[in-house]
Amino acid sequence: MEQEKPYKLMSREERGKQLLKRVKIEKTSEGWKVQSSSGNGTYLVKFNGHEPKCDCPDCRMRHQKCKHIYAVELYIRQEIDNEGKIKQTKGVKITYSQNWKAYDKSQTSEKLMFMKLLRDLVDNIEQPAYTFGRPTLPISDMLFASALKIYSTFSLRRFMSDVQIAKEMKLIDQLFTYPCISNFMNREDITNI
Repeated sequence: MEQEKPYKLMSREERGKQLLKRVKIEKTSEGWKVQSSSGNGTYLVKFNGHEPKCDCPDCRMRHQKCKHIYAVELYIRQEIDNEGKIKQTKGVKITYSQNWKAYDKSQTSEKLMFMKLLRDLVDNIEQPAYTFGRPTLPISDMLFASALKIYSTFSLRRFMSDVQIAKEMKLIDQLFTYPCISNFMNREDITNI
């Protein structure tokens, strides 16, 4: 025969199980009313989104589930049939089949597809008129490289091999150095683009 733990050593979940056996739990329009374990008053348990809340001092102080919340969760999992018998319901884990062929294809070609779509996107950006001084690098190439750098999550130095691949694929017109990309990305006038 299993010996019951002293109340002080029980977890709040275990106390919630004990509470469920001893007190009345009632559904109201405001939430769930749970009698206090002393029998003096009730506490209101609300389920707002993902975070259950109780107006008992323990829950307000600790900002964690109290015994009243555990008691209500256990109560909700039980159904009472017409004859007054308690039927325990269990959650069912729903699984979905995976189209592995399509998943593998999309995962293995994701970066190439991103690069092609990105090129189409930046092609619509006008190159500012050249006025004087050293000619600037094409803004569409610089935007392409900046967006691809962010997508890759690599450091600028490691990212330079992606720039070479983009050049070989004719997605950019010319190669440039990583400081050029860094300087471009830090320009305030580019932020709006």
